[in-house]
Amino acid sequence: MNELLGGGFYRAVEPNKEYISICEPVSKNIALAIWDKYGAVGDNKNTTTIPYIYPLPSSSSSTPLRTSLPLFFQFNYPRKAGCIV
Repeated sequence: MNELLGGGFYRAVEPNKEYISICEPVSKNIALAIWDKYGAVGDNKNTTTIPYIYPLPSSSSSTPLRTSLPLFFQFNYPRKAGCIV
């Protein structure tokens, strides 16, 4: 997500939306706690297009969740073959 947000893709598509604040970033301490609980990014390689969501360390989940992106990110999907827009 960092490349999509930080690189400006979503901001180019809808420049007035505050994507970073919508995502509700966590503090560095919480980010480090997530890292400690679920492992380094490379420990959870994703080989599909379904993203991993990392719950806060205080949750009962012991693994990252595989789920859809939040609705505000769901407009950026490939078109079906043969679909012309």
